[in-house]
Amino acid sequence: MLRYLSIGLALWMGMLGSSIARGEQPPAGSKARVELRWVETKQVADLTEAEGFQSSCDPDSIVYPHRKPALVLTAVEVAEARLTNHDFSKSGLSRANYSVDLTLTKEARTKLAAACEGNQMRLLTVVLDGHYWGLYRYEKDAKAPFVPEAARAESFAPSVGYFSNMADAQRLVDAVK
Repeated sequence: MLRYLSIGLALWMGMLGSSIARGEQPPAGSKARVELRWVETKQVADLTEAEGFQSSCDPDSIVYPHRKPALVLTAVEVAEARLTNHDFSKSGLSRANYSVDLTLTKEARTKLAAACEGNQMRLLTVVLDGHYWGLYRYEKDAKAPFVPEAARAESFAPSVGYFSNMADAQRLVDAVK
């Protein structure tokens, strides 16, 4: 049980703060490119990026995203994109923390499952204009225990955040409208 809690905490921490820039900022007003990419725990020649990113608070938790997206997200793949403001000012933190919850269409979830070989748990990341946003568990095995619904293939729903300004979060929402 402790192992599952450790994995859950690592994934949650990675989701909160593992965004790393790989390139230049896109021009203002341009539509964002949103991708889902599989992630490996070791670099694989000709499959993953040469450089990985830190997926949690542990400096040794480096993961390597695939070079090619498993799925590019557009309005066709996303049924809903919900922007939420998280106000942590009562805890002495910022009141401007935005996340975007993505609800994928059934067709998009089917495409993603088809792009995932085998039936073992996989990891993936959301890539927004070349920035990695977190690490997400993806579970194809419908009988696997202790799996949140948002991580199961048939109901996979990533939540991308935290953005420190609403414009960046809104850009993600606009890209999948």
